[in-house]
Amino acid sequence: MLYTKKIPFYTNQSLELAHVILFNYIYLSPMKTTLTVVGFLLFMFGFIALCLSLVNLKLSFLTFIDKPGATFGFVIRLVMIFGGMAMFYVGRTSDPDEFI
Repeated sequence: MLYTKKIPFYTNQSLELAHVILFNYIYLSPMKTTLTVVGFLLFMFGFIALCLSLVNLKLSFLTFIDKPGATFGFVIRLVMIFGGMAMFYVGRTSDPDEFI
């Protein structure tokens, strides 16, 4: 004879897992979307500013970058580009432990 143990449907573990999934869906999903958008904008503005600086043009709201010097401005534009790519990547990839 086969013995089967009845497991209640609502256990503490299932309720905890549901809470974690709901928390991730409500709170972390908008943060990841915001991170993706901010990363994309940072990348695009950095890339456009870098391309324009090659022909000696500047975006008007980024003119303060070149105040300390041309090399400093170039480095800041590169930081904008790579920082934007990193933020976009983090915002678009899912954490393997996100729903556990």
